[in-house]
Amino acid sequence: MAEGTIQSVNTEITYQGRGSTAHPVGDFSYRVGIEYYSGRLRVSCTDDGGDRSPKTLVGRKISVRYNPQRPEEFFVPPTDVDGFSIGQKYNLPFQSDAEPTILNIDK
Repeated sequence: MAEGTIQSVNTEITYQGRGSTAHPVGDFSYRVGIEYYSGRLRVSCTDDGGDRSPKTLVGRKISVRYNPQRPEEFFVPPTDVDGFSIGQKYNLPFQSDAEPTILNIDK
């Protein structure tokens, strides 16, 4: 188990056939020993949402389970944080086309 920090929340657009879907995703980092790792999770609103933005999650701490033999493999137990549900791993359909996220974890 490690403590992770949500670094950013952005809207990703996925294209399926002729339609597209926009949904928020959260980028997070966690540390194992002296190494840092990162991941991406889906974010969804668990209530009416009001005026709140999922960007309020930036800086929040989350629990991250990782594989001790391969610390880059992670699992975040589904949880509710401030009216938002996080925990479902987010995978881009064409990850080779995605630009890496700058996490600024060394600051």
